Amino acid sequence: MKLIIKWAPILWVPFMLILLIGLQGCDLNDPFKGTPFGRNPPREAGQLQLVEAYPEGGLTDVPITSSFRLKFNRSVDQASVKGGIALQPSIALVIEQGADSTEWIVKPVNQLSPDRVYTLQITTSIKDTAGNNLPRPVDLRFRTAYQSQARFGRPIWTTDGNYIFFSASFDGGDSWHLWRTPRWGGWKQRVADRVVPFSEVAISPDGRRVAFARLDNNGKSAEVWLCSSDGFNLRQMVDSEELSGPLNIKCAWAPGNDRLALEMWYGTGGTGQDDVTALGVMALDGALLRRIGGANQTYRLLGWSRDGRDVVGLRSPGTADASNLIRYEFINWDLSTGSAAAIEVDATVVNFSGAAQSRDYSSVTFWNWRPVRTPQGNIERVASELWVYRLGGNSVSRLAPTALGNRQGGFSPNGDEVVFNSNRSGEWLIWKVERGGGNLRQVTKGTGSDILPGWSPLNSEIAFISTRGGEEALWVAGADGANPRRVAGRE
Repeated sequence: MKLIIKWAPILWVPFMLILLIGLQGCDLNDPFKGTPFGRNPPREAGQLQLVEAYPEGGLTDVPITSSFRLKFNRSVDQASVKGGIALQPSIALVIEQGADSTEWIVKPVNQLSPDRVYTLQITTSIKDTAGNNLPRPVDLRFRTAYQSQARFGRPIWTTDGNYIFFSASFDGGDSWHLWRTPRWGGWKQRVADRVVPFSEVAISPDGRRVAFARLDNNGKSAEVWLCSSDGFNLRQMVDSEELSGPLNIKCAWAPGNDRLALEMWYGTGGTGQDDVTALGVMALDGALLRRIGGANQTYRLLGWSRDGRDVVGLRSPGTADASNLIRYEFINWDLSTGSAAAIEVDATVVNFSGAAQSRDYSSVTFWNWRPVRTPQGNIERVASELWVYRLGGNSVSRLAPTALGNRQGGFSPNGDEVVFNSNRSGEWLIWKVERGGGNLRQVTKGTGSDILPGWSPLNSEIAFISTRGGEEALWVAGADGANPRRVAGRE
C-alpha cells in the first residue's frame, strides 16, 4: 500500500497526457460535436434539402388565394411529394411540378380563411429520385391577410393625451373619414370626409392644429387640410392642382409650428423603378416655399432638423438592381438655398417603407423591406428591419434584429424607447425596445394582429389597431400592455 501511494503521482502523468491529447480541438460547450450524440449532428454529404419556399416561415399578409412554391436542391420523386405535404388546418391540396422536378407548386383546393395562422408541413417521407428521404421535417407557419369591413390608418394622440385622431373606413374601404375619439372611448366625432385611405394625421408641437391629406372633389388627387385639435375649423391649405396632383401626402410639422414638410406621392414608376415622389415645404397660409423631386425621381421624408432650417430625407435613383433592391442615400435639404446634399452614413438604406421622428426632433426611426420570391417567380417585399438614425450623426442602428418582420416604429415621449410591430412570435404584436437596442419586451399578447402603435404623450398608454375582436378596431392599453380596451370601431 505504501508503494502504491509513493508512485501514485507518477502513475497520473500518462493518464493526464492522454486526456490532454483527447481534448485538443474539443468544443467544451459541445464535447460530442461531430458525432451523432452532439448538439448538431453532422450532415450527410449531398442530402436532400429544401432550399427555397414561399411562404417563408413567419410570413404575414399571405393572400387567401395563394399557391405555394417549394424548391429542393435535387430532383424529387413525384409520388413522395404528393404524399409528403399537408396544410394545417387541413385543406385538400393540388401539387404540380414547376419548372423542373426540383420545384413544386402547392395549390389549396379552396381559398384560405382571412387573418388565420396556417402551417405548411413538409414531411420526411419526401424522397429524391435516388430514394434518399428528406432528413428532417420542415414546418412553415404563416398568417393570411385579414379582410375587414373596418380599416384604419395609424392613430395619433393629441398633445394633452386625452384624444386620438385616426383615419378609418367602416364600409370595407369605399369611403374614408377623419375621426376623433377620447382615450376612454364611448363616442367618436366625424371630423372630415374624403380623407386619403390609410393616411396619417400630424398634430402640431403646440397641440393646436391637425394636418391631414384629403381628396379633392373628384376623389382622385390629394390636398392638404387643417383643423383645430377639437376637430372643428376645417380649412384647405392648398389645392391638388398647385401640388401637381399627388395621390397621397404625408405631413410633418416644423419645430416652430409655422410650416409643414410634405412628402407627395404620385404613383409607382415604370418597370424596375421605385415610386415617384417629391418633397415640399409649405407655410400655413398655403404658400409652397420649396419643392424638390418629381419627374421620375424618388425623395422620401424623414423629418426636420432641430432648428427647423433643414429637412432630412432619402433620395433614390429610382431603379432596382437585379435582386429587386432599391437603394437610398441620406440627404440634407437646405431650405435657404433649396439644394440637397448627400449625408455620409455608414449604411445604405434599401427598399425604404416609412419613418417617424422623435418629439425632440433629434432622431428618426424607419423601416425597410427585403425581397421574397413568390411561386410565380416574382419578387415581393416583406417588412423586415427597423432602424434608428440620430440626426447629425454618421451611423444608423438596427433595432431588435429578427429573420421575421419589424415595422411601424414610433418613439416614447422622452425618445428613449421605440414601440413597433413584430411577428417574431408568429403574430403581428406590439413590442418595444430601448433606442440603443437593448431591453426588448413584448407589449401585447393574444390572438389577432396588433399593428400601428402610437405612444401617448403622457407615457402611460399605447394606442393601436387590433383584429382581436374579429375585425379591425382602435384599442388602447397600458404602456406595458396591461388592461387593453376597445376604444372605437364599426358599431
